[in-house]
Amino acid sequence: MNKVWSVVAGTSGILCQQSSELKTLSKETKLRVCASAGVKQKAKLTAWHQLAMKSKLQLTWSQARSQKRFLKEVGVEYDSEMKERKLRDTPIH
Repeated sequence: MNKVWSVVAGTSGILCQQSSELKTLSKETKLRVCASAGVKQKAKLTAWHQLAMKSKLQLTWSQARSQKRFLKEVGVEYDSEMKERKLRDTPIH
């Protein structure tokens, strides 16, 4: 396939051509392509985001922990709870 892309797009345009083709694929197909290439798509929540989410949803620490366990299973990464608790205790200037 790279030979076809180099003829159509030239050697400098191969990456552009590949990214354009990936954009046209369905989400399911993109995930399969990324999985076969060893690329994992993950979201990362910082301690600030974690604390804001906990506050907005009015969760206790144990409820937030349960929610984190569930979201970790679907690929969301978190900062440690210790960082979150330290941030909570930091005064706002």
